[in-house]
Amino acid sequence: MSDYQQAQLRSFKATMGVSVNHKAAWKNIPAMVKYFGQLGVVVSKVDPTAVTQQGGTSEPVSAVKKKTREALALRANDVAALLHVLADDTDNVALLTESDYSERGLYRKGDGDLLGIAKRLHTLATTHSAALVGQGLEDDELENLSASIEKFKDEMGTPQTAIAEGTAQNKARKTHFRTGMTIYRNRLDKLMNRFKTRDKPFYDAYQSARQIINTAKRSAKTPLTPPTPPTL
Repeated sequence: MSDYQQAQLRSFKATMGVSVNHKAAWKNIPAMVKYFGQLGVVVSKVDPTAVTQQGGTSEPVSAVKKKTREALALRANDVAALLHVLADDTDNVALLTESDYSERGLYRKGDGDLLGIAKRLHTLATTHSAALVGQGLEDDELENLSASIEKFKDEMGTPQTAIAEGTAQNKARKTHFRTGMTIYRNRLDKLMNRFKTRDKPFYDAYQSARQIINTAKRSAKTPLTPPTPPTL
């Protein structure tokens, strides 16, 4: 996601926050219900961690089957939990950090991140296997984790497939952002004009959220302040 797209997303999410805080002002206006709803859909499509209006979260975009992802996240989390207990018992700060995961957090990782973390946890558990037996490591746990890793890799497909999918996702993301900006310019901006005098706090909050502020671009253009010459 580009810096400008991130700025757009921040604006979309801020606007959705404004819509929640001022819902009493627009909830009986069908057009506003429609277009705030459409903007919420855009947010859920471009932000994998976004909570939808129905209270759920979007699935990670992936060729991997849901059951395969769930199995790897579960088995990796089980091993991580054992490593975490061992690290805590032995005051191993490095191991404590490397094993600090939750099943939900693992499930929501991108394909490459989840696979890499699972492999690392398998390596760590193999290295500490003798000590982990005392923590409750079962005989087949590492074998099951290894099998889940291999199945996950198979379903991920070839690098070429991943590149093609990434390109398609980028195109879809651009379309979603264009849709969001169209909702702003052609719909919400016009509908909000009626609140300029009717509900000034709502109008002002919307105008503030509506701004697309690309902080990365602003930082890049900020000139460096020359050092103050020493006083002679």
